[in-house]
Amino acid sequence: MASSYTVVSSRRTTQVLSPTLVQDVMVIGATTVPSGVYFERAVPYTDWLAAQGLVGEQNELALYLLPPAENIEGLISAGTVIAASYIEDLNAAGLVEGYVEFVLQVPSPSPSKPGPFQATVDVPIDVVSQATISGAGLTYAPFNNAVAALQATANA
Repeated sequence: MASSYTVVSSRRTTQVLSPTLVQDVMVIGATTVPSGVYFERAVPYTDWLAAQGLVGEQNELALYLLPPAENIEGLISAGTVIAASYIEDLNAAGLVEGYVEFVLQVPSPSPSKPGPFQATVDVPIDVVSQATISGAGLTYAPFNNAVAALQATANA
């Protein structure tokens, strides 16, 4: 539902998809509700035009903004993720890609260890947008490996 995010910005640009492929897009900035985590999604310009005048679930923007907003909020409410922020970095192909940097935290298992134990993991926004969220968390190996490593460290 659209109440899980608020649109805060937009800008038209060209997205480079590969050395020979570009796409005309509107980059939409949004914040999640209630945590206020900012993120961006590149929406094909034709989809953005189609969204004008439509509301709620019919709005094409909801297809791009609702999944990442709900997934980010779901991970924060699950407990292991204590914060998140949007960043951009180069992907393996050398192209600029959006990521959500999650701050993970595992509490100390005993009073004799100072804890808490923390790490960060960067997850591509496209993965966050398509992720399957469950009680176990995000279905993305680097994320799950980081959580497992933190828990192992805390229990060492």
